[in-house]
Amino acid sequence: MEERHIIAIYCRFSNDDKIKNTDNYSQMFPEYVINRINKASEVYSRIVSSHPDKEYIKIIFFGQKPIELLKNYGMSIGLPEEKIGLDNCKDISAMAKKIWMTVKDNNATPRVYFIASNWQWIYLVPLISVKDTQYQFYFEGTIDERHPDKIEMDKMMERVTKINLNKNRLANVLDKVGTSLSENLKG
Repeated sequence: MEERHIIAIYCRFSNDDKIKNTDNYSQMFPEYVINRINKASEVYSRIVSSHPDKEYIKIIFFGQKPIELLKNYGMSIGLPEEKIGLDNCKDISAMAKKIWMTVKDNNATPRVYFIASNWQWIYLVPLISVKDTQYQFYFEGTIDERHPDKIEMDKMMERVTKINLNKNRLANVLDKVGTSLSENLKG
């Protein structure tokens, strides 16, 4: 089935943020990761209430830690189990590349909602800035209240996403824009 809405949640957290042995998810995981899953729940609710094709929604948790437990937290706040997928990735760039490989040949005009901490948008700029009728990428940022030193350490582990757009496809888009502009100028 082709997904028309993909919610990609970046769940990787640093080794400093150990999983605590408790039954309370908000104490088990770092708050900034819990914030991302809560934002995913908000985005999911927004999509379900505004689009008739809710059967085409996929929620993917990306991370290296035991994301199965994060999936359990997501289900506890209302994310449907049958919509949730788990994927292992080492950084934001790996997540973005996996999403790009998923949507680049999708004929259903997918909308992708990347969910990460507010400061992480910079790593997704190449995808978010793609202006094309076939793809729609959005960034949904969450609060990360950690000490700036910890955030700086996380920044050192990330890299900016690099994607290869099909040059013919890009040329087609530019042709469409040029044609549209020339038609508008003719009046």
